[in-house]
Amino acid sequence: MLGIPVENIKAEPASAAMEEMINLLRAYVGISDAQGRQRVLRTIDQEVKRNALADQIDEGSLADHSEASPFSPLINKLRYGADLKEVDCDRLVKLAGVRRIEARRQILLQGDRPESVYIVLDGFACRYKVLRQGKCQIMALLVPGDFSDLHGAILDTMDHGIMALSPCTVAELPRSSILELVESHPRLCHAFRWATLVDGAILREWLVNMALREAPQQMAHLFCELFVRLHAVGVGDANSYPLPLTQKDLAEMLGLTSVHVNRTLQLLRDSGLIVLRKRRLLIPDVARLKAYCDFNPDYLHFSR
Repeated sequence: MLGIPVENIKAEPASAAMEEMINLLRAYVGISDAQGRQRVLRTIDQEVKRNALADQIDEGSLADHSEASPFSPLINKLRYGADLKEVDCDRLVKLAGVRRIEARRQILLQGDRPESVYIVLDGFACRYKVLRQGKCQIMALLVPGDFSDLHGAILDTMDHGIMALSPCTVAELPRSSILELVESHPRLCHAFRWATLVDGAILREWLVNMALREAPQQMAHLFCELFVRLHAVGVGDANSYPLPLTQKDLAEMLGLTSVHVNRTLQLLRDSGLIVLRKRRLLIPDVARLKAYCDFNPDYLHFSR
């Protein structure tokens, strides 16, 4: 019945339900039988198309979130936390605005009222705090797929800053959009909650790392963590990944001096555990590096 040319409508037999609809249209709108049939058929056509679209959504074939998409690291990560459908991903992507941020530029300052949540799509950013004397502590690395702070959609002020460590592409989600996604898409709500809990788990591991491991194992542990986190979202290859960090950045993450960081990097190089070249970290033997620092990735919760 769909797609019938207008000139052929008169010849199409009408069902009792269609005749009833046409009679109603004639009574209340004053249209002819032919016009009534045309309008009913158009309505049916539109309804069938809507149903077909709904079927596509249920089957997970609506949106294209391929590896080439800038949002693929985010989608890859969130799918570890929930069984997302394409309708969830499609809505998330449509609500996000994308922009580029230069290296060493502030994204959010401590004390700001966050009107948006930011998602790193490319590059490295960090959470940090600065003491009155100017000393800085980096408390978290934000890599592709990571949120700046989901609690920013709930709390009134930032208790820390967010800064781009390298040139970054970020997606911006207004507070209202986050609330809509949480209320209307339960699978996304679950994935967001999972991401927040993983952030807490990483912070706990960093505290243990700084308190109990010696500097070489501490740095090796960080490199192993980044390897797993980046590999999970499709960044890097079998044994290397981009590392656009300075020795000062590493010092502020690990609570070491820049001199100590330099010596530690040299020790790891001389031991054949890492190779640093052109802002990229190569791990010749991933299993050996993990054994060296007793790395257990369970706290990252990337098992499905």
